[in-house]
Amino acid sequence: MSAGATSGPNYKNSSGSTENKMLSYFSRITYSLSDRYLVEANFRADASSRFHKDNRWGGYFPSFSAGWRISEETFMKETRSWLDNLKLRVSYGSLGNINNVGNYDYFQNYASNSNYTFDNTPR
Repeated sequence: MSAGATSGPNYKNSSGSTENKMLSYFSRITYSLSDRYLVEANFRADASSRFHKDNRWGGYFPSFSAGWRISEETFMKETRSWLDNLKLRVSYGSLGNINNVGNYDYFQNYASNSNYTFDNTPR
């Protein structure tokens, strides 16, 4: 509950409540060949009550990476005394954030304020 001024013309007292639900699934697959060549795939799917019921599953976020442990190659034997782990890695992924979606954003708004007139006097 939020309260404004306690007296005078600016006296306001208001409150609000919202409830929403979210469900996510995560998956990961990892593969390593000879502890040198590495591949990984991740997937996340999000459903939220903030999305319209026909589009509850509003977010799909895949990511992929590949790595090469150069330090495990035979041509790197000479460097193992001072370089024990050298890896080259590339990756791609998409991110999502539900915090920028409001409740019922899928409804179209026709008015930007809640003022009305009564007896030609704005209220």
